[in-house]
Amino acid sequence: MLLGDAGTLGTLRIVASVDVDTSTNGIDLVRIDLEQKLWLTEISVAGFPIPGLDGLFAAFLRNNVKLIPLVPFPVDHATSTTTAMKNADVLIVDDTSPADKDASAFLVTFGGGSPATSRRSPRASSPGAATGGSSRRWVGSAGSSAR
Repeated sequence: MLLGDAGTLGTLRIVASVDVDTSTNGIDLVRIDLEQKLWLTEISVAGFPIPGLDGLFAAFLRNNVKLIPLVPFPVDHATSTTTAMKNADVLIVDDTSPADKDASAFLVTFGGGSPATSRRSPRASSPGAATGGSSRRWVGSAGSSAR
């Protein structure tokens, strides 16, 4: 995130996992997990890092903000009805090619039949999926999962 006009005041960078919390009956909650899965914070002011500020900011996010809810999906994990949502998932694509076609997607599995593969999802944003990376929750896993 740029602070000020075109970043003239500084920059803020946060790297954290997006996951799906399935612990509430009837809801799959896509969220950013800052409490358990905050991997990096970087702050610079006018282009200069301030020693110790990154750690203080990370501690504030972990201890006070903790989670940022994104999208709740009403689901029935036991359904076999083809018109009812059974599971929600999220896919993040980091395209490192020069085209830089980063993407995110919310995926929903409906009851009945067998789930489709989400391996093809990155191809829409990363030609050939050769230069991109993605992470996803495996079908059938319980609880929260890293992305």
